[in-house]
Amino acid sequence: MSQDCLLDSNIFLEFEVIEKGYSEECDRLFKIDIRRRTSERVSTETKRVMNIRRELKRDLIRHYGINRSARRFYPRQVLNENAYIFLEDVLEAVGKGDSITILRRLDDIYSMMEKGLEYRFSKITLPLIGKSKNVGFMKKVYKSIGNSSDAWHIVDAVEWCGKKRVIFCTLDREHFLNNNVSIKECICDHLSCSSRDCPLEIKHITDVI
Repeated sequence: MSQDCLLDSNIFLEFEVIEKGYSEECDRLFKIDIRRRTSERVSTETKRVMNIRRELKRDLIRHYGINRSARRFYPRQVLNENAYIFLEDVLEAVGKGDSITILRRLDDIYSMMEKGLEYRFSKITLPLIGKSKNVGFMKKVYKSIGNSSDAWHIVDAVEWCGKKRVIFCTLDREHFLNNNVSIKECICDHLSCSSRDCPLEIKHITDVI
């Protein structure tokens, strides 16, 4: 693929060991011959999510270290929807058994995630895309998708690529894929170009590999 492919944070965070959805496609994306890029904001967001996951691991270790049987676990921190989904996936993956067995499985899962994340970032072309300061453009994109973090990802990508055509690869249907048309209109209005000349193309991972 001759175009640069900009990766959303969810592409880095989906692993077969816990999430079965598009983990195979994510693994394949980091092995095929394409120019993989990502931004400083995506990198920061990925690290933030991993820190939440690591905190959950510490809570799980405390829980199963105290309880000899696998009683229901309740996190001490307030979790968003994605974090709750991750937690349910982890609890399903570790399964049932005595605390020693569960803790061993938990350690294996996190070890595979950490190694997988390190590998994926090693396959990114550097430098990372910088942070735009164009608040006005971000607010326009925000009106289309309703999420400020995701709006900044679009703004960073557009201001980095200029007129060069690039692909923004994601798993996020709610904010990106379902609003593809309105996001494209915002970009074209910002760049004063026709939809045919829009430099950023948002695609689901299955349409990239």
